[in-house]
Amino acid sequence: MSKIYFYVPNMNSPSGGMGVLMLQAKILNDNGFDVVFLYEKKVGQDDFNPIWMDFSVADIKKIKINDITKLKIFRNDILVLPEGFGEYVKLTKYLKCRRVVLAQSWAYILSSMQVRFNWKEYGLYDVISVSDGITNYINKIMPGLKIRQYRQSINHDIFKPTNDKELAICFSANRSKENYENTISIIDNFIELNKDKNIKVYELKGYSRIEFAKILSKCIFCLYTDEIAGFGTLPLEAMACNTHVVGFKNNGNSEYVNDNNGFWVENSDYNALG
Repeated sequence: MSKIYFYVPNMNSPSGGMGVLMLQAKILNDNGFDVVFLYEKKVGQDDFNPIWMDFSVADIKKIKINDITKLKIFRNDILVLPEGFGEYVKLTKYLKCRRVVLAQSWAYILSSMQVRFNWKEYGLYDVISVSDGITNYINKIMPGLKIRQYRQSINHDIFKPTNDKELAICFSANRSKENYENTISIIDNFIELNKDKNIKVYELKGYSRIEFAKILSKCIFCLYTDEIAGFGTLPLEAMACNTHVVGFKNNGNSEYVNDNNGFWVENSDYNALG
């Protein structure tokens, strides 16, 4: 039986994109496909153990590799590469298998390549995209690829309105130290200006998906400070919970951001956000 290999970043911090990779692998695994996670162990880092998402990967085989070019893989196998590993399209050119890029973000495609090139030049033609914007972007910079697209979706069984709203702000800021510190500063200043309001604050970190959804639903506001998400779903999850979104427009979210569904400001304009 052929195998489906997912090359995955070795990370244990929250990542929506990583969650999508896990979910896709779990769906395939549950339907009888032989799925394998490939990862590289970094110096000083524990083995790949993504316990931060409640997508179970207990039954999916995990293999640590040192050199992807020496992967023992066969012609009928499939290797799935995240779009953020563009250089790996070059490195895996001579592997005798079918290769597919799973593109969740337009922003990472060129930033991951040291030199601009077309994936076709290295024998890769198949791409899975998660939005119209990403599909259109890839078609412009690398025409001629076979792009199949599926829609990102929101689980309305857990992301739904509640009658138990709190005067609370939730946020997720994990892109960089600067992003985190600026976000905390905005919240602290707002709390200081409204000492009499007893405003609660929740950082969306370390929760299961169900706990995450419950917190998002009970908050009045969701502060969104991601500037580079390819297709950020946090604002959509907040909207599904009837939670107001205040945040950066983020070019990757331009497919749905408008004046009618949130309080949006330009990227990096923390003063306007405050």
